[in-house]
Amino acid sequence: MSKRKERVFLGVPTYDGTIVAGLLPAVINASQDGCTMYRTRGHSLLAHNFNVLYTEALNGRRKPHEYTHFVLLHSDIIPEMGWLGKMLDIMAETKAGVLAAVSPMKSVKGLTSTGVDQGTEDDPFLVQRLTMTEIHRLPETFTDPKLVVNSGLLLVDIRQPWADQVFFEIQSRIARLKNGDLQARVHSEDWYFSRQVRALGGSIYATRAVRLLHVGRHEYSNAFVWGTEETDPNFKSPENPAAHKKEG
Repeated sequence: MSKRKERVFLGVPTYDGTIVAGLLPAVINASQDGCTMYRTRGHSLLAHNFNVLYTEALNGRRKPHEYTHFVLLHSDIIPEMGWLGKMLDIMAETKAGVLAAVSPMKSVKGLTSTGVDQGTEDDPFLVQRLTMTEIHRLPETFTDPKLVVNSGLLLVDIRQPWADQVFFEIQSRIARLKNGDLQARVHSEDWYFSRQVRALGGSIYATRAVRLLHVGRHEYSNAFVWGTEETDPNFKSPENPAAHKKEG
């Protein structure tokens, strides 16, 4: 039996109920480190799926559950054993309101969906994504006044005063470039969530201390330096600052 004080709601959103083979042991392991409720939910609307799980955790703060934390774990993420206890310890040490494990994108470039908000009045969606090379130059756990994090493995302290005011939403638009071309742009649900938390005074941290695999055609690890890009390629040229585009 866990002796931890935290009571954690673990939500695993899926498209059709399918999870990768290595995820179930990680869920079972989490029950030893404070997880008191595990819920998986299939839905094709990504942000709505996240919000349904998050809302259930928020409503469960009252008795009899009295949840203190919410975890979002994507169905294609395999975290190391002991991951939940480690994340709870890091959150307590840093006094973070939100803590995300760094997750690589499913690409040989070595990009992650952890980034630095570079939004402007002309392009509020602009984010410079950190690469695995850059991530490993930083401390294992870090923050930044403009940090945006991914939701692949996300821990939220739902006792925070802003917890009821934040949610997941995907924002899309079509923008016209200086050369006259049109470009589809998107502000992902995790970066939108990060911006809301920051605007309400919440503290956000990212960590690679919790090792994980992002599973696609290959298993993309956050445990070491890899990738063909050392920095976000969309920021190499000032003529193409479309760093909001995700790839996996």
